[in-house]
Formats: sequence, structure tokens, C-alpha cells
Amino acid sequence: EALRDEIDRRERFLAMLSHELRNPLNAVRNASHLLSSGPDVVMAKEAVAIIGRQTHHMTRLLDDLLDVSRITRDRISLNLEQVDLRNVLDEAVEAVQPLASEGSVIIERDFCLEPVVIEADHSRLEQVVSNLLTNAVKYSNEGGRVTLRLEKNTSHATVLVRDKGVGISSEMLPRIFDLFVQADTTLDRSKGGIGVGLTLARKLVQMHGGSISAHSDGVGQGSEFEVVLPLVKKSSQGALARPHFRALVEKMPGRVLIVEDQYDNRSMLRAILELKGMQVLDAASGKEGLELVEAHRPEVAIIDIGLPEMSGYDVARAIREKYQDGIRLIALTGYGQQTDIKSALDAGFDHHLVKPLQPHKLYQLLNVKSDSRPAAN
Repeated sequence: EALRDEIDRRERFLAMLSHELRNPLNAVRNASHLLSSGPDVVMAKEAVAIIGRQTHHMTRLLDDLLDVSRITRDRISLNLEQVDLRNVLDEAVEAVQPLASEGSVIIERDFCLEPVVIEADHSRLEQVVSNLLTNAVKYSNEGGRVTLRLEKNTSHATVLVRDKGVGISSEMLPRIFDLFVQADTTLDRSKGGIGVGLTLARKLVQMHGGSISAHSDGVGQGSEFEVVLPLVKKSSQGALARPHFRALVEKMPGRVLIVEDQYDNRSMLRAILELKGMQVLDAASGKEGLELVEAHRPEVAIIDIGLPEMSGYDVARAIREKYQDGIRLIALTGYGQQTDIKSALDAGFDHHLVKPLQPHKLYQLLNVKSDSRPAAN
């Protein structure tokens, strides 16, 4: 019986996953059709906004799927540092704010005034709170209100996420953190999701030495999620880590090399850089990339890892061997685990970016100012 239930859950999960991927793909396809249909500026802006939202949604789905795989194999690791939990919560609110604005949902913050110092992986803990806030916003009525509260005592910090939305039934509440379980299993999939976010949240909180629990008085009564985390003892507190994303170069580079075997990825990346006035060279293979380095000496090279014949690691090593630190190297890859980042740094890369690329992060690395424009001819 237990095995049959597990198989049924997995089958429902795969059906939900298919639906959740088809929906944004359909929106992107239709938006692409609009862009190719005519010069209507308003329509074009709406199409671009749709593509941006839906690709972000698909990225989150894929990230969740990868994390599910890591959880089932105990392959998730944490990069622990001392952080102020208030900063983590602020970033989570910022990440969820566009979704809240879309549904006219207000997110209220109620934080204690003094620093709340914990030992944590900043990005993973932000993922936990973002998941909880996303659920609270999605299942709130339009114009609703979500409260994010932070409290602390002498030994622990408590994060509370409250909403007055659809609530959780007494039958579902004990299973709400189980993998592939989702409260909404009807044909109405307007709320989205694939039923793994709370499982991820529980695992990550436990890895931080904390606990997470859910409370609800029933359907239509709203819900509350409580996360409890241990504080760092004052005698052990050091300098707080601050989120940072420093530029690799002192000024925006004039010449950049792209080494990427996929034509669409290469052409779009080229357009993103040329938009800011950079001279761009591109190559479809490692061998061709090294020839361009020899001929043109770019200041920065952005290199895909999964190249044919010669990997991006090999390209980086060859450049480092000949030019030492004279050329800044950025790895751009679909592989984003800690072991992948270490492999890139060991090969000589200065930084590691994970696909799909977020242009603003690349611009930060290249010291591109937000108002940069191509120089006039």
C-alpha cells in the first residue's frame, strides 16, 4: 500500500511538472509570435515582459528539480558564514515582491531592531524564506496581506510567515513537508508549483540546525510557518559577511571574447555586450577561441564549459599558461554545484556564472554602469 501511494505521488508529480513547464513555454512561444508580428511598441514591451517572467519561472522550476535530486542523494552542501538574518529576510522579500505586486498582496515586515547573527548559508536560507513567502502570496486573496516577523531570544531566532489565505486542511497538514505533496491537486493549476518547495525548506532548515513547522486552523483560515534557528553566541561573533558581487576589472573592457558552441546563446550574449558598447569576438570551439586570444588579446573571455573536443577547463588552462593573469576569465555553464565552481576556479577561471545568464550580474562583473550606452559614431 505504501509503495502504491509513493508511485501515485510520483505520477501526479510528473503530470504536474509537465503542466508547469508547458504553461510558461506556451506563453514564451506566443510572446515570440507577437514580437515577430509587427512594430507595435506597447505590444512588444508586454511580450518582452512576459518572456522575462516566464523564463524566470522556468529557471526556478529547474532549480527546484535539481535540488530535489540533491536532497534524495544527500548531495546538498552549505557555505556557512556569520550573517545578520534581517539581511537574508530583506532579500527574500525583494525576490518575491514582483509576485506580490501582481496580486496586489502587501508583505509586511516586523523585525527586531538589533542584529540577529546566525551561522548560515546566505543564499540557501534566502531560498527557504522565499519559498515560504511565495506560497503565502500565491495562496492569499487579491489585495491580501502577508506578515513576515523576526523575533529572537537568548539562544534562538524565530521567523514567522503568516497569511490569511486558503489555509491547510487537517488531513494535509501532517504531510505538508513531504516530497511531491501539494495541497492543491485539482485541475485548477493557476497557483502553479510542483510540490517540492516545502520539502527543500525543511531539509535546508534542518541542515542549519533548526526546525520548521506549519500551523493552520483549516481551509479558509490562513496559515503560519515557523522557522527556528540557533543564534551565534556573542563570544563567537566575528565580522558579519555582506553580500557582494565585485567587478573583475577596474573599468568596462573594450574587447571581450565569447567561446560558446551554441549559436543562439552565442549571438544573444554578443548582443547583450554590444548593447553596452563593447567590441565582441566570438568562437564556437575552444581551438578557435585560443586562436582569437592569440590574434586579439581580449581583456575578458567568457567561456562555456561544455565545448566540443576541448573543454572550457582546457581552454582556461591554456590561456593561463601563456598569459598568466593578463586576461580575466569567466565560466558560463549549466553546472552550478559547489564542485563545479571549485573545478572552474582550479582551472584558472576568475568567476563562475550559471545559465540561464542574468545580464545584470555579468554587467556587474564587467564594471558596466547601469546608464552605459554605446559610444556615438
